[in-house]
Amino acid sequence: MFAVGLYVPFMDGANQLFVTRYCFTTVATGKALMVTYIVAAFCSPPLGLLIDKVGYKRYFIMTCMGIYTIAQIIFISIKQCA
Repeated sequence: MFAVGLYVPFMDGANQLFVTRYCFTTVATGKALMVTYIVAAFCSPPLGLLIDKVGYKRYFIMTCMGIYTIAQIIFISIKQCA
């Protein structure tokens, strides 16, 4: 629930964030966000099967949250457009 509680609000506001902070157009922002969902759609089933086969689900979730945190730090550290 923690992961969903962080991810969903970010994706809801990501369109406005990219437009105001990074000077993307709304079309470019839509395309960038669409890539996120397409990659997730193609990667989720095989990764789900792999994780079910290997086990250690809690470690995969903690790793994903670490990657998500690093991504958020990168978003914060990128300079704003002029």
